[in-house]
Amino acid sequence: MPHLKIEIAADERRFEPALRAAPFGLWDWRPGDGQLTLSPACLALAGLDGPDALAERVDPEERARLLASLEAFEGSSSDRWVFRFRFGAPAHHFEATGLAERSDDGALLRLSGWLMQSAQAPGFAETILDALPNPVFVKDERERRWIAANQAFAAMLDRPLSETLGRRDHDFIPKEEADHFMRIDDEVFAHGGSNEVEEPITVKDGSSRWLLTKKTIASLPNDERILVGVITDITDRKRSEEALERAHQTALEASRTKSRFLANMSHEIRTPLNGVLGMIESIDRNALKQSEREAIDLIRSSGDTLLSVINDILDFSKIEAGRMGVERIEFSPRDVTEDVARLLSDAGARRNLDVTVDVHDDVPELVHGDPTRVRQVLFNLVGNGIKFTTEGSVHLEVSVRPDEGVLAFSVFDTGIGIAADRVPHLFGAFVQADDTTTRRFGGTGLGLSISKQLAQLMGGDLVVQSTEGVGSCFTFTLPCESFEAPSPPERIVRCAAFVDIAPNLALPIARRIVASGARAIAVPRPAEVPKDADVVFVDGRRGALRAIDTLGRRAVAVPLIVLSRIGEDITAAGIPLRRTVVSQELQRALRVAVGGEAAAAAHEEESLPQLGLRVLVAEDNGVNQLVARRLLAKIGVEVDIAEDGVEAIEKAKKRRYDAVLMDCQMPRMDGYEATLALRELDAYYANAPIIALTASALGSERARCFAAGMSDHVAKPIRLEELHRVLASWCSKAA
Repeated sequence: MPHLKIEIAADERRFEPALRAAPFGLWDWRPGDGQLTLSPACLALAGLDGPDALAERVDPEERARLLASLEAFEGSSSDRWVFRFRFGAPAHHFEATGLAERSDDGALLRLSGWLMQSAQAPGFAETILDALPNPVFVKDERERRWIAANQAFAAMLDRPLSETLGRRDHDFIPKEEADHFMRIDDEVFAHGGSNEVEEPITVKDGSSRWLLTKKTIASLPNDERILVGVITDITDRKRSEEALERAHQTALEASRTKSRFLANMSHEIRTPLNGVLGMIESIDRNALKQSEREAIDLIRSSGDTLLSVINDILDFSKIEAGRMGVERIEFSPRDVTEDVARLLSDAGARRNLDVTVDVHDDVPELVHGDPTRVRQVLFNLVGNGIKFTTEGSVHLEVSVRPDEGVLAFSVFDTGIGIAADRVPHLFGAFVQADDTTTRRFGGTGLGLSISKQLAQLMGGDLVVQSTEGVGSCFTFTLPCESFEAPSPPERIVRCAAFVDIAPNLALPIARRIVASGARAIAVPRPAEVPKDADVVFVDGRRGALRAIDTLGRRAVAVPLIVLSRIGEDITAAGIPLRRTVVSQELQRALRVAVGGEAAAAAHEEESLPQLGLRVLVAEDNGVNQLVARRLLAKIGVEVDIAEDGVEAIEKAKKRRYDAVLMDCQMPRMDGYEATLALRELDAYYANAPIIALTASALGSERARCFAAGMSDHVAKPIRLEELHRVLASWCSKAA
């Protein structure tokens, strides 16, 4: 084994042969004068004859990278420098490593080291970077200069890479943008890790690009930190988003314009309609003949039909915009159902149809839901049944389904029916049974679509069963929490007989009479009416005169109630009762049969208690002023009128009213401003009931009323019962 004896040479010249044969060269750089000294081995590695050839073959971009790297190192505190570069043609790759000599204050005095050919494949790192489609850059920590980048980054700035390396953001980008980028760089260096941000940048030609930049901090072997940025150009995406936002804003403005138009249309139509229906409400029905009552009912029904058309248009717009809401309040299913049937009975009579209603005795007296929407759905279904039925009847029935937890409102008709292939499409907007339906029967095709969506908003559904040429049954379900049976109706008679009346007419009446605790007997002929019958029901279209003749020969006269249609004058034959029998009218007819008109009228006078209030009505429309006076007089309310908000405030200063009915649209000062002023007037009006009277049916209008400080909201056309309920409720609270 060879013997080794180690010593330190006193003279390094003995190593010169070994150094000349070594696969690396030595170099020395002094920053003060920029002098770079190379050993002959460096030239040999590069395959050059002398320094002049070296200067000629240096690539400008590589020279820029070298200077940027040296500048960054000079400003750092590191003592080791490594730089990889390519040189020559064909290009060879080299790695230069240097050790720093610094002064006491950290200034770089000298950098010396060695140069050797890189073991990496030619262009390894640069090839990878340049192959990336995304712009990539590297910044030093001290001065935030670009010390490396790829060709995609240079292309983004529209500048050669040689002009980019060693430079900073402020050299190319407007100061405000450059300051922003530098602040983000500072945050990333301060916190470490990575950061992702969307930011605009102004490029060489003055145009703006949107960039998504992810910046990450990395540490080099010499512990020097660098910032690596990877950029994604999102200009096209941002432009698409901006275009989408502009389209969205345009759509919103169109929606707002449509809403304003609908609100104005609603106001303009509802204001005169309030005059028509309001004056009808104010008429004393007890002073009218039967034929006059029927005429009044016909006018009211026609007005309600017009109102339903307006509501359909408004509701479709709200559903389309996703702004439709439903209430959850206590209401009577019987009252709502019978009201719909009564209002549409004259429309059925004009088509020679019977419109009948049957609310089963076990249907709860009160349930929770939205009575307005329930009425709207039923109004549409019964109206459709009448429209598409040419002979026979339309029957509205309400029953309970405890197992399903719902009330079922079913509308049966004997109309044209619906083809099986059309049923799946029936609830779409603007869809009718076939293409000729609109021409034959009219209509918008919106009703069923709106009804289906309203049913689902209320937690139920709307389904149909139909046979073409036979008829249809539409069933609307409504969730019901309690199935407690209602209180029985008042018993007025002990026994009622039905003479030769069709089951669909007799059954609903008999059901109510039996529920009251009385007997109901059906007989085929007048001669078979039992002697203890208090009242006899006959069909005015099926032998009323024969019944009158037979029963008239009895020792004790039996009151006769004749089922009739609007327009049929049968008062001489007996007590008229519409074939669409509702509880209120049935009870009245029974009272007339037992005690005469006076007894029935006295009972009706007691139906709406007198309120005994003094109310200020702020309303600029003369017709509506008259309607308000007459309606309020019927429920014992004294009225003062103010033409606008200014006059309302002046009157309120002089008197403390029990309530203020405030129109929203008035000259000089509208209802919203007047309400705000009244609330600030004094302590009394800060809490007094102020009730909005508005011709707008939009939910936004209701919300605006509450935002202005109003207590409640009554939509025009005004219903006396609704007005009485609201005033009674709020004035009792105020008391």
